[in-house]
Amino acid sequence: MFDFHKWQDWLERQSSSMALKSAVISFRKTGDDYPLPGVALALEGSNAVADYRCWINGFVDFDIALLRNGTAEVMVNEAMIAVDDDSFETTFQTFLQRFRELNAEQTK
Repeated sequence: MFDFHKWQDWLERQSSSMALKSAVISFRKTGDDYPLPGVALALEGSNAVADYRCWINGFVDFDIALLRNGTAEVMVNEAMIAVDDDSFETTFQTFLQRFRELNAEQTK
């Protein structure tokens, strides 16, 4: 089972309480009247940018790009990951860990 509204609220709380070094965090959500309601959390670091998107149907997408010489090079692209109440937080933690790793890399 996937309780979208529970995880939407959780993700919004995370966006306001997370402390990431050198990263700007933003949260977005669609209205429930959208054809496919969803939420997103975006991270903008000194060396990487990332976007974590979750849809009411229980699928998650995330992308992480490394910033090099003024361009963003996508390093991680995960699409249509099926999540439920037991796996959502683990999937989000995987996303955060990958972002931290890439954001810590030095640009060349």
